[in-house]
Amino acid sequence: MTPIAYITVAPGLAASILHPGLENPDAAMPTLMVSLLPVGVLGLVLAGLLVSQMSTISANLNACATLFTNDMALVFAGLFVLPLYRRLRINSIPEFLEARYHKGFRGLIGFLWVFRLAAWMGVLLYLAGVVMREVTGLRLLTPTKLHTNCLIEKTFVKS
Repeated sequence: MTPIAYITVAPGLAASILHPGLENPDAAMPTLMVSLLPVGVLGLVLAGLLVSQMSTISANLNACATLFTNDMALVFAGLFVLPLYRRLRINSIPEFLEARYHKGFRGLIGFLWVFRLAAWMGVLLYLAGVVMREVTGLRLLTPTKLHTNCLIEKTFVKS
């Protein structure tokens, strides 16, 4: 027997020794976890088990989606995109975008995209500050009420 087989059988053997009256053999691992682990460690172990299952399911769904998308993309490209490219005498996607959109419009979209990224970075930093404040109690990245009131007074209230 390989060592991995011993590792997978060990919880069942331990449960049969520690809990001899166990009626359901499928409950061996949960019974051992509840009886032997403290509450915090039990939560971490359960979170680890859930995360490993979610990761496996996510990888399988991603593989299925990739296969489906690649197959459908080949059919779609063969039926619709390639005849359009042949008619327009275009050899690549950048050539198509250059022919379709004016240079000034592309520049404007790029300029506005920078502001979109900056706004999302601000939102993410603010959310990180809120989480940090709730978890640790420290107000590092979020403005305090006093700071906000001072800014409002300086901006809107005239002496």
